[in-house]
Amino acid sequence: MVSDLSRLHGQMRRLMDDMLYQLSPRFLLDQRIWSPQIDVLETPEAFLVIAEVSGLIKDEIQVTVKRNLVYLAGKRQRPDLANAVRYLQMEIEYGSFERSFELPVVIDESRIEAQYKDGLLTVVLPKKLSQKKTIPIKSEWSGKKIGSS
Repeated sequence: MVSDLSRLHGQMRRLMDDMLYQLSPRFLLDQRIWSPQIDVLETPEAFLVIAEVSGLIKDEIQVTVKRNLVYLAGKRQRPDLANAVRYLQMEIEYGSFERSFELPVVIDESRIEAQYKDGLLTVVLPKKLSQKKTIPIKSEWSGKKIGSS
């Protein structure tokens, strides 16, 4: 549910940006919010998130995980184009990005690994192993009624 609302919010924001961009491209050069493409894969032991975030420095990327919620954020800086007279084509998106999604199981936060190489952010999110609790079995009933102290 959270990821659906987040996705809808991102789509609405991009639609508004696109409409404003059609009216005045320079207005949104540094304010535009973009959405990197992301793949989420599952293995028996972990989830693998791969995000295409080329042009960023690894320190410009933030990965936050809490239980089963994953949040990626960052900002791709526009190169200094002081000598550019006019744009002939603009397809590369710059500015801030935010992506969040919910995974179907809790993540073991102590074993998360992330790597940024060749424009791809790869995050390994190991699944938290369920902690089994062994219940001791008594040989005789204590005589207490269920629900009494």
